[in-house]
Amino acid sequence: MILTCPACATRYLVDPAAIGPTGRQVRCARCGHSWSQPPAELPIRRESPPVTPPPSPTDRLRPIPAGSNLPAIRQERRSNWAGWTALAIALGGLAIAVVGGRERIVALWPPAKPAYQAVGLWREPNIVIAEVKNSVGAAEGGVKTVQVEIEVVNRGNAAGQVPTLMVALRDDKDRNLATWLVAPSDDTLLKPGEARLIRTSGNAAPGAQSVAVTPAPR
Repeated sequence: MILTCPACATRYLVDPAAIGPTGRQVRCARCGHSWSQPPAELPIRRESPPVTPPPSPTDRLRPIPAGSNLPAIRQERRSNWAGWTALAIALGGLAIAVVGGRERIVALWPPAKPAYQAVGLWREPNIVIAEVKNSVGAAEGGVKTVQVEIEVVNRGNAAGQVPTLMVALRDDKDRNLATWLVAPSDDTLLKPGEARLIRTSGNAAPGAQSVAVTPAPR
C-alpha cells in the first residue's frame, strides 16, 4: 500500500502487514509529522493466502526513491570512429586546398604571403639593388662618360633573373637629364643569397648631380 504524509505529501510504499489489521501510528521520515494510519482494505478472497510473518514494526518510514519504480533504459554506446574519421578527412582536404591553392589565396588576400613564407611554402626571388657606384671617365671625342657599377642581390628563397635596369642621371632637383637601359645577359640568373656586379657607362649630362638605378618600367 502507499501512504501519503498529510503534512508534506511525501509518499511511502509500505507492506500492509506492517500497518496491521487495526492500523498504527506512523511518522514521516522527511518532515517528522505523525499520524494514525488505518489498515488497508483487503480484497475479499475465497482462499486465504498463506500468512507470512510481518516485518519488525518501525515508526520511521523511508520514502520511495525517485524513479525507483520506472523501468531501466539501456543506453547504447555509439562508436566515435566514424566522427573522428570524417573530421580527419575534412582537415586533410582543407590542408590540401590551403597548400595547393596558395597562389590563388595570395592573389585574393596578399597578407597571407608572409604566413606561407614563414613555413617555407612560398618560394620566389627578390632581386634588389644593393649598391650603386659611379665615376666620370675621360672625355672621348669631346664628351665625358659616366661609369656606373651596380650590385644586385637575390634576397628571396628561389632563383631569379635580374630585370632590365634603368640608369638615370639627375640634377639637384631629382629630375632625369639622361637615361639608358641595361638589359640582363643570359648568365644573370641569381640563386638565393647570390650577388652580381653589373658595369655600364653612358654619356655625361651637363648639370647632372647624381645617378639613380631602378628596375625599368614594364
